[in-house]
Amino acid sequence: MNKISEQQMAHAEKQQKMWESMINSMTPHERETPEVLASTPSRRRRIARGSGRKELDVSNMIAMFTQMRSRMRDMSKLMKMTGAQGKSQWDAVFFCIRIGIMSAGVTL
Repeated sequence: MNKISEQQMAHAEKQQKMWESMINSMTPHERETPEVLASTPSRRRRIARGSGRKELDVSNMIAMFTQMRSRMRDMSKLMKMTGAQGKSQWDAVFFCIRIGIMSAGVTL
């Protein structure tokens, strides 16, 4: 089983700080309903300026958020399908985590 390297960890921490600065530049309404960001370029530009990032960075964060939200919904559905019986539920969780990690470039 491969482990996450120091370089991958450093990249993830850097990305988290970047996202945090962008999120802190959002209004409470934008945090609650991120769909408005996907449909309003002027909001993305304002967030990019406020966080010292490029508009592309904000767009990428929104896309990643949308993708992760979709995966979490799928995981929730999968867990409901497998029932609330101990191990099968955890198998579903680990399966979804493994898929998420692999799509980020880390192999298990």
